[in-house]
Parts: sequence; C-alpha cells; structure tokens
Amino acid sequence: MNQARGLVVAISNDQMVADERRHAQESDAARERERFETGLGAYIRRRWETAKRAKQPIERRIMRNLRQRNGEYEPDHLQKIKEQGQEPIYMLLTTIKCRAAKAWIRDALMPAGDRPWTLEPAHEPELPDESVEVIAAETWRQAEMAIAQSGEMITPQMFMDELDRAKKEAKRRLKREAMDAAEDLENRIEDQLLEGGWSKEFSAVISDLVDFPAAIMKGPILRRRKRLFWENGRPVAKDALVRECQRVDPLRAYPEPNITDFDEGYFIELHQMSRSDLHSMIGLPGWNEEAIRRVLDDVDSGSLASDWATRSIESERARANDEQASIWEREGFEALQFWGEVPGKELADWGIEVSDPHEQHDVECWMIGPEIVKVQLNPHPLVRKPYGKDSYERVPGSFWGRGVPDLMRDCQRLVNASARAMVMNMGIASGPQVAVDIDAIPPGERVTSMFPWKIWSLKFDKTTGTSRMPIHFFQPNPMTDSLMKVYQHFSQQADEQSGIPSYIYGSGNIGAAGKTASGLSMLMNSAAKGIKDAISHVDSGITEPVVIGYVEHNMLYPLKGERPIEGDVKVIAKGAMSLVSKEQSQMRRIEFLQQTMNPMDAEIMGANGRAAILREVVKTLDMPVDDVVPDNQELMAPSVGPGGQAPLPQEVGVDGSPVGRPGDALR
Repeated sequence: MNQARGLVVAISNDQMVADERRHAQESDAARERERFETGLGAYIRRRWETAKRAKQPIERRIMRNLRQRNGEYEPDHLQKIKEQGQEPIYMLLTTIKCRAAKAWIRDALMPAGDRPWTLEPAHEPELPDESVEVIAAETWRQAEMAIAQSGEMITPQMFMDELDRAKKEAKRRLKREAMDAAEDLENRIEDQLLEGGWSKEFSAVISDLVDFPAAIMKGPILRRRKRLFWENGRPVAKDALVRECQRVDPLRAYPEPNITDFDEGYFIELHQMSRSDLHSMIGLPGWNEEAIRRVLDDVDSGSLASDWATRSIESERARANDEQASIWEREGFEALQFWGEVPGKELADWGIEVSDPHEQHDVECWMIGPEIVKVQLNPHPLVRKPYGKDSYERVPGSFWGRGVPDLMRDCQRLVNASARAMVMNMGIASGPQVAVDIDAIPPGERVTSMFPWKIWSLKFDKTTGTSRMPIHFFQPNPMTDSLMKVYQHFSQQADEQSGIPSYIYGSGNIGAAGKTASGLSMLMNSAAKGIKDAISHVDSGITEPVVIGYVEHNMLYPLKGERPIEGDVKVIAKGAMSLVSKEQSQMRRIEFLQQTMNPMDAEIMGANGRAAILREVVKTLDMPVDDVVPDNQELMAPSVGPGGQAPLPQEVGVDGSPVGRPGDALR
C-alpha cells in the first residue's frame, strides 16, 4: 500500500512539474507574442504591409511584362479571343526586341578581356609642405654647385623657373604613383568581383533591366564559403570569407512608397532560405543564436508560419515560366530583410545601447515568422544600403521605371490583332462562300460538305417542271495586303518606341541607306544613341554603386591577409563610352601613329608616349602587350653606344618626354 501511495505521489509530482513547465513555456510564448506585437516585430510588420500594398500595381506590371516577353496573353484577354472564335496567335515581337537589347547591352558592358569600369585617384595629388621645402633646398644646392663650377651668376628668375620645374616633376611622380596604386586596387577589386559571381549575376541584372521596371544588384555580401587552398603540396578545403554580389529579383524587392532611391527610406528584401542557410548564420555578428534555433525547431515541427502573403504572385510567376513547382511547394521558408530607420526605444530590448530613445537609428533586421533573428546597426559610416538599381527608361520621381515590354505594349497588342485578323481573313477568303437554298433540297440531304463529283439531290417544282439552283457561290474579298500594312506600320512603331531598330538584329528591311558599309555604320551609330541612354543608367545606377561598395568594404573591413587601402579613389563606369566602335577607334589610333611619325612629333611625344599608343593598339589585337611593347623602364634603359660607353640615364616625365636632371637648366 505504501509503495502504491508513493508511486501515485511520484506521478503527481511529475505531472505537476510537467504542468509547470508547460505553463512556463506558454507564458514565454505569450511574452514573445506580446513583444512581437508591440515591439520591433510589429514595427517592421507595419512597414512590410505598407510596402506590399504599394507594390501591388508594380507586381501586376511585372507579370504583364513577363507574359509579354514569353509570348502569352493575359488570362482575361485570352478568354475574349477564344469567345470570338479566333486563334490565340502571339507574334513574338517583344521577345525579339528584348533578346536584341540584352545582347547589345552585354556587348557593351561585358567586353571580352576588359572591364566596364575603372578606378582613378579621387583628387589631384598635392605636394606636402615638407616636400616643397626639400625640393627648394635641393634646387638651391644645385644652384650653388652650378655657380661654383661655371662662375656665372644665376638670376632670381632662373632660380624660380628651376624650382617650378622641379615641383612640377615631383607632382607628376606623385600622380604616377597614385595612378599605379589605383590600378593595383582595380585588379584586386576585379578579382573579388569574379570570385563573388559578378559575371553571372550581372548578366541576370541586364535581363531584368530590359524585361522589368527595374534591375537591382546587391553587394558586397560577406559569406562563408568552402575554398581550396594549397598546403604542403596538396589541396585542402577550408572555410573562407568571400565578398559576393547578387541579383535581387524585382518581385522580391519592396521599397518604401514614394521614394526614388534606397537611401531615401526603408527597403525590404524577401528571401527564400533553407535550413542550412539559416544554420550557417549561427556565430556571425548580429545574429541571435537562440532565435535561430527556435526557428529551426519550428521548421522541424512544421509549425513555422512565415508566409508573407506573396504566395499568389509567386505561383503566378511559376506558371508563367512553366516551372514545375513554386517556392512554397519546395523545401524552404521566407525571411524579411529590413533596412531602414528604427526608433531607439525599439532597440533597447535587443541589447543595442542608444543615447536617445527617440532618435532614429539606421539598422538591418532579419525576421522569420514572429522571430527576429538579427538586429544590427548599419555598419556603413555613411549608412548606405548595399544595393544599386536602375531602369531601361527612368520615370522621374519614381523608384520604378519602364522596361522594353512597357514601352511597346500597345504596338505588341496591335501587331497581335493584325496577325489574328489576317489569319481569319486568309481562312475565310481561301475559298468560296456558299449559299444554300434549303427549299430546293430534299429532306435528309446533307449539305454541310462539298467535294468533287458530288451528286446533288434536287426537289423539282411540280407546277413548272423545273428546279431551282440549290447553291450559289460568292468569293469574299481578301484583306491580307491591308492588314499586312497595319502589321508593318506598328512593327516599325515598336522600333521607335523601344529604341531597338530591326536592322540591329539582322533584318533585311533597312532601306537604301543601309545598303552600303558607310550608310549602315551611320544607321548603327544613330541607333546606338538610344541604347546608350539605357547603358548609362546601368553605369550610374548599378555598376558604380556596387564597385564603390567593394572599394569601401576593402577600405573599412580588410579580410585576413589583405593589404589595407590607403588613399581615395573614384569609380568611372565606361560602359556607354564602349559603344564607340572598336574598329573605328583602332583605325584612328593607327592613323595617329602614321601622322606623328616625324621628328617633331616624336620629340614632343617621347618614347613613352608613343609606346602608350602602341600598347592600346596591341591590346585590341588580343596580343600579349608586355611581350610586344616594353615598359617605360626598359625603354629608358641604357644601351651601349658605338664607343662602348653607355649613355647616362635620363629621367622621364609622366607624359613620356625626357626631363633633365635638377640643375641642368641652371647650367
């Protein structure tokens, strides 16, 4: 009996402990929900709902552009076409224009063996005061030596002229060193871009630029990746931090309403994550390990509610792209990445100390379901967001612009209507129309088909003894020529509205001007003015911000083994400039070399100046530049003369012309 009573007591105690644990968990969950509903989570969710509502018209435009590029009708329009008994013929005019625009832009922005951007010193180098004093002292010493050797007096003007020459030469050396440092950094950034997937992501961004209202690139993003390293003569896989760039899907970008740029307000990016993606964030700065593990537990139990009400648009996009499954039918979950200002009082609960609870602080927050897994102040000193974006055609005062399908939507619809009418007319006018006199046909006679040698049964009029003609033929008028003119007219209008003429992608309808090489070149140059505008948008809106982001990241956060960056540089995107024909530029260089092949020009240019032009010529021929044209030091290396004596080395200026040693002018 005592044992039974003890067993009951033990069970009761265990039950009480289990109940207390359950109540504690429910209380913790209730506190979490309250915290979520009243704190930072509620703040972010309100902005998400606002941005999502404002994005709905843009989402519809994106889907219309996607269907138009794929050659598909809108569902309601397709239903009307079928009700009218027409064939749903879709002329792929938009597809052709988009494909030509992408190829044209890629040729300009992704040239083989070259980069569409360059780095230059941000400011003209200035001589420090100490250097000026050293140059003045050295010049004065040279002047005293010249006076002692020649015995001639040196006027103050002669001294000042020599001092100015020495300062200019020192400044040229400083500028040359700054250019060399910028070139070294340029090669370093290019290596990082290539390692971070620039080529693939940038190509996808160009597609977005042409197809959709905006194209967005993100970078640099610091990620941990497996890389192979050589140790003791064998490859070893190790974790390494890599700066990567990434194309952002326009359907997953949600800017604050009524802003035109990322830094003007908040911006939310919707991510599709996997369990391993989230687990890899444990231990990284700003990420909350406890919140991450709670999310992973919810994922394992199937209780994670991370549907941010974008299921319909994503499913619609999956159907338009003929995808087998949308992202919700695959493994994974969604996360919101919020960039924007947050009141200081909302950050205190997350361990971020602020001096004024009412002050706005720019932060980066990640939110999965009800959990906030990361809160971090924007680490950039200028609180910039790591994004760049632009459009094929900008709309002033709007974050979103217009793509090629937007520009030629009306022309595409009219071309489709012309094609459908043409097909129907050709079918109707392909043979005679037949009128049947049903009173002259006996009952039961089949009159729904005609074929050669058909025997017709006729019903005679008994009063007259004759029969009436049972059928009458008449030919509908073919309207193909008129409809074809309508088609051609709006097809040409699409050339003008999109800025992509048909002769760019090999159409034979180029007129008399395009039948000669010079005429075709003029047409191509004229057409390039339109596409150059779109390329300049990529230069200023995407290429420059992303490359600047890489430069600043190297400057602020050098990784292990990287040399720190000293000095300031500026990014110059040259994509629009590359539209100038390379063949024409090459011809102009060769002509310039021929025109300057005389003693006077050679004296002005110097060996280094002429070598610089030769390097550009050799570079365009895909030849090894360093093997063909020696560098400046090799050009000025002493060579043995006829008497067996090597001439004295002579200093060379930045422009390639020989410069005398200090004191030469004083002698």
